[in-house]
Amino acid sequence: ENLPQGEFEKRFYRFQGQNNNVKVKYLSSDFMNDSLKIGEMETLEAIFNQESSSHDVMPVDGVKAAPFNVIVDLCGIFKLSTIYDVRSLILQHFGANCFHYIYHIDQIDGSD
Repeated sequence: ENLPQGEFEKRFYRFQGQNNNVKVKYLSSDFMNDSLKIGEMETLEAIFNQESSSHDVMPVDGVKAAPFNVIVDLCGIFKLSTIYDVRSLILQHFGANCFHYIYHIDQIDGSD
């Protein structure tokens, strides 16, 4: 994009963040047996609700902060939903200012 170095670094930091306090939490996925019968987006919404209710998240500068900064679908449970479905649910649940990027890797060809 021919950005000045400072602007590139600012945008890259906003996308990448810092990797110096990474915490991973493994949770039981038993609840998905019921929610997947209803639909994939209902499962994702159940995850959002579960994580939101388990953390006291204070708004930052009037913007609702998420209790997490990444969701990784390692099992590939969201096979029938598009990235646009996921985006719409994120916007509905958290609003337009909570996340700056939604990064998707296609399951078929590995493209992003």
